Amino acid sequence: MTALLALVLCISSMIAPAWAGTTGTISGTVTDLTTGKPLAGVTVDAASPTQSEHTTTNAQGFYVLQNLNPDTYVVSYTTSGYETYVVQGITVQQDITTALNEGLAHQLRSIGGVSATSAQNLVKGTEGTDVYSISGQQLNAASGGDDLHKTLYQYIATAPGVTTNGFPGLPRIRGGTATDTGYELDGIPVRERITGLFTSNLSSIGFQNVEVYTGGLSAENAGNGTGIINTVVKSGTAPGFTNVSVGVTAQEMNNYLTFEKGGASQNGRFSYYISADIANSNNAFDYGNVSFPNVLYQGADGPGPTYTRDLMGNFHYRPNQNNDIQFLIQNGYGVFDYDYMLGPETGTHLAVTACPGESGGAGGTAPNGQPCPNGLYYRALAPNTGNTWYHYSGIGKLQWNHIINDTSGITFRLAENFNQYIFDQPITDVNTPGMSTGVKGCPAYPYTPNSPVTMSGGALCSAGVENFYEDRRSNMYFGSADYTNTLNENVTLKAGIGQEYDNNMFVEWDPSAFNANGTYPEITGLSVVPTHFPYAYVDTAINAGRFTLDPGLRYSEGLYEFPGSHPITMLTPTFSGTYRINPRNVLRYSYADTSNYVGTLYVYRQNSTTYNPGATDSSYDPQLNHSAEVMWEHALNPSTSFRFGPWMRSTSNYFALYRPFLGYNTAGNPTFGPTSPTNAGANRVFGLELGANHVDNHSVGLSWFLGADYENYWTTAISTLTGSYGASQLPANIVNSGVMIRSTADPMLNATLTMDAHAGSWSFLPLVTYQVDTFYNVGILNTAQTQITQPEMIAGGHWVANATLLKHLNRNATLGLYVTNLTNNLHDTTPCLNNAQGTGCNPYSGPGSGVNGQPNQYIWENYSQTPRMVELFLTVKGG
Repeated sequence: MTALLALVLCISSMIAPAWAGTTGTISGTVTDLTTGKPLAGVTVDAASPTQSEHTTTNAQGFYVLQNLNPDTYVVSYTTSGYETYVVQGITVQQDITTALNEGLAHQLRSIGGVSATSAQNLVKGTEGTDVYSISGQQLNAASGGDDLHKTLYQYIATAPGVTTNGFPGLPRIRGGTATDTGYELDGIPVRERITGLFTSNLSSIGFQNVEVYTGGLSAENAGNGTGIINTVVKSGTAPGFTNVSVGVTAQEMNNYLTFEKGGASQNGRFSYYISADIANSNNAFDYGNVSFPNVLYQGADGPGPTYTRDLMGNFHYRPNQNNDIQFLIQNGYGVFDYDYMLGPETGTHLAVTACPGESGGAGGTAPNGQPCPNGLYYRALAPNTGNTWYHYSGIGKLQWNHIINDTSGITFRLAENFNQYIFDQPITDVNTPGMSTGVKGCPAYPYTPNSPVTMSGGALCSAGVENFYEDRRSNMYFGSADYTNTLNENVTLKAGIGQEYDNNMFVEWDPSAFNANGTYPEITGLSVVPTHFPYAYVDTAINAGRFTLDPGLRYSEGLYEFPGSHPITMLTPTFSGTYRINPRNVLRYSYADTSNYVGTLYVYRQNSTTYNPGATDSSYDPQLNHSAEVMWEHALNPSTSFRFGPWMRSTSNYFALYRPFLGYNTAGNPTFGPTSPTNAGANRVFGLELGANHVDNHSVGLSWFLGADYENYWTTAISTLTGSYGASQLPANIVNSGVMIRSTADPMLNATLTMDAHAGSWSFLPLVTYQVDTFYNVGILNTAQTQITQPEMIAGGHWVANATLLKHLNRNATLGLYVTNLTNNLHDTTPCLNNAQGTGCNPYSGPGSGVNGQPNQYIWENYSQTPRMVELFLTVKGG
C-alpha cells in the first residue's frame, strides 16, 4: 500500500474534477446466523433492470460484486443447507462501496427470508460521502411525470443541500456559487474551462437517476468545489423497451416529443440505449404584457421561439463477466431566440449595420439613398430576428471496466466534451424613451430606419443595448485510470491518475465599431487559452468496529497557456466517515479541502489590461474550500428515513473583481484604480441541512420527499447571477478592512416538498418549493465609496407550486395534465429597482414591469415569474 501511494503521488495533477468511474460496488461478509461463523461458497446474486452479476464468498465468507451500474438491486444469498435470503432496495451509486453483511439461517422450511428497504433510504452506515440519489418516484414527480423536455435544474432543485434563487434556477450546493459545482454526465466532467459553468445537454433525455454529492467529498472528487451533480444515463435491458411521449403546452404554444428505445441480447453481452428529444416553442414576451416560460432554463425572462434537438446513445459490450466496454455519445443543437425586445408596443428596433459599398470602415450608401460617412446605417429588425443564441454540444466516452480478480478491478477511460455557444445580439437602438440614453449631441429618438448612423464627439449615435457577436467554444479531452481493491471486509483501497487537456477559445465582436486599421468589425474580446490538468489521488475506506474511516489525499497540478503563466500545484487532504450507533441510527462526519479553478475567460485576454496577470500574479490561483459537517441519519422504518445536521464552509482565494484603493487626492477624496482581478476574497457560511423521505409502493399510497436548507452566508464580493467572477466593484480598501456582505443569490431558507399520491390507475404529483429571507440592496457605498452606508434588505416568503394529474389508461399508456406555477405567482424572489422614469425595473421589462411605482425605488415587478402554464401529454410504452 505504501509503494502504491508513493507511485500515485509521484504523478502530476491539477484542479480539474476527477471524473467518476460511473460504477459502484457491493461487498460484505456472509455468516451463520446462529454461530456467527463465516460461510464459504455462498452464491451472491445482484440483479437490477440494467445489470445482473454474481459471485461466491471465500473462506472468510467475504464477497465483492464489482463494476455495478448505478441502479437499485435485489441481492440474494444461496447455499446448500441454508435458507435463501433476499435483500431488496439496495442502491448502488458511482464510486461508492455499499457494505452488505448478512447472516443465513439453517434450512428449516422451503420459504427463504426477504428483507426490503427503500431505495431512497438515507441511512448509509458505511458510506463516508453525503450523496442523494434522485430516482424512481422522486425523479418522476420532480419532472412532472411527463417524460418530456426538462432541464437538469428542475431535478436537482428537489435535493437537500441545493439552493437556488427562484425555482428552478442556477444551483448552488451548500452556499457555493453556480461555478463552484462539479457537473458530470455519466462520470464525464461537463463543466467548461472558459466560464466555469456546465456545458452538457440541457435536456433530461436518458436520465436514469441524478446523484447529488453535498458533503464529505473523497480525494478523487476534491477538484469539484462544493459538490458534484452527476446524471447517470440509462442502459438497455432484456426484454427491450420503447417509449414515446408527446405534449402540447399553453399559454403560448410549446410542442415536445421524446423517443427512447433500449434492448439487450439474451446472453446479456450486448445492450443498447438510444433516445431523442425535440422541443419547440412559440412564446412572446411582448414587452411585459405577456410573460412566458424559459424553455431553456425553466425560469423567467427566457427566449421566445426555442428549438432544441438532443440525442443520446449508450452501448455496452460484455465479452465475459470480467470485462465491460462502454461507448456513450451525446449530441445537442439548440437555437434560442431572445426576442423579448421586439413586441408591438416598442416600435421599430434597430441594429447598426455596415452600409452597402462601404470600404475600410467608411463610405457606402444607406438604403434610403443617403451617403454613409461612417460606413454604417440603422437597419430595422423584423420579429424573431433579435438576440439569438446557438448552442452545440457533443460528448463521447469510451470506457473499459476490467475485473482483475475477486476483489480488485481497474477502469480505463477516454472522453471528449465539445461545447460551443454563439451569441448573435445585434440590437443597438430600441427606440423607446428610457430604454437607451444615446450620446450627447446625437439626434433625438426615434431614429429613422435605413438612414446613416451619425456621430457626436467621435462616438456613434447608438445605444448598444445588446450589440455584440460572440463565439465561445471548448474542446475538452480526458484520459484516466482508476484502480479499486477491496482487500477484505474492513479495508478498501482506491487510487487513480488522469489527464485533462482543454482547447479553449473566446472571441467577441462589436458590430458597430471598427478596428484601428479601419476593418469591420472590431474584436473587443479575445481569449485563446489551452489548459492542462493532470492529477493523482488515493482514497481508503476502513471499517473499525462501529466506525468507518475514509481518509484520502489528492495531488494536483495545472497550467494555463498564456505568457508568463506558471504551474499551480496543490495537495488537498480529505477525511470522512460514519459511526454506527445501531442499524437505524448513524452519525456522519467529514472534513475536506476542495478546490476549483478560475475560468480562462477571467484569467487572460489578449490586449486586456484587466485580464492579463503577470508571471508573479496569483489572481488565477484556485479557489480553496474548507468544509466540515456532522449529520445524524435515522430510519423510522424501512420506508421512512431522514438525515439532519449542521455544516460549515470557509472559502479562501475567492476570485472576484475589485477597484484598487490608490489613496486620497488633494481634496481629501479617495481615488481608485481601474477594475482588476484578485483572489484575495473570502466566503463564510454556516448551514443546517434536512433530507427526509417516505416511499410507499402499494397500489394505494403516498410517497413524499423533503429537502430543506438554512444558510447563513457572507462574502467579500457582491454575487452576480452566476456567482463567481462577477464584477463586485467593491473598492479594495473595503475588502481589505474585512467587511463581508450578504449574497443576493442565496436565500437563507429553502425548502422543497415533492409527493406521489397514487390510487389504482390515478396518480397525483405535487411539487411545492418555498424560499424566505433573500437579501437585496447589499453592498451600497456612500458617495466617497469608502464605506457601506445602506442596510441590507430582506424579502419575504416566496413559493411556487407545480402539480400533475396522471391517468394510466393501461400498462403501456398514460395521459397527463401538468400545471406549472399552479397559484400563478407573478412576483420574483426579491423586488427590483424601478428606473428613473418610474416605468419599470430594467430595459427588458418595460412599463408592464412596475406601473405606478416610485422612481428609483424598490418595487415588485408584475411579470417577473413564469405565469401558470398547462400542458397536456401522452406517454406510450412498449417492448
